Amino acid sequence: MATPTSTVQQYEQPWASGMRQGYLESIANLAGQPRPIPVQQYAGLDPMEMRAREMAGGLGGFAPYIKQGGEMMQQGADYFTPAGIQQFYNPFEQDVVQQTMQDMREQNLQQGVLIEAELLVQVPLADPVAGSWDKKGRDPSAVA
Repeated sequence: MATPTSTVQQYEQPWASGMRQGYLESIANLAGQPRPIPVQQYAGLDPMEMRAREMAGGLGGFAPYIKQGGEMMQQGADYFTPAGIQQFYNPFEQDVVQQTMQDMREQNLQQGVLIEAELLVQVPLADPVAGSWDKKGRDPSAVA
């Protein structure tokens, strides 16, 4: 089955067409006319500013010093790396650190032995019910 179609036509007012035509003509006329474009200007320099410009011309002479300063900063930054600090190490420092660590290990071992000895003294030497025990808390009959 065919679907019905409808057509709608709209007409504008007769005066609207004339207005649109006049508007487009006025825009075309306006676009065709030359427009003055203002030139931007700035105030002239006073004598002090002119003298400052003359004196600034010699500032390029500082370029070698600026370059040298940059190189010195880079050298200073290199000292903050492990390789840069290496030259300031004391060659005997490692020996002192190793000896100190060895002394601490020995002292720790001695303290451990003393603590173990104190604990062994606290173990009863004999138990009347279970029989005789040695200082380390072992049954002498079990030790062969």
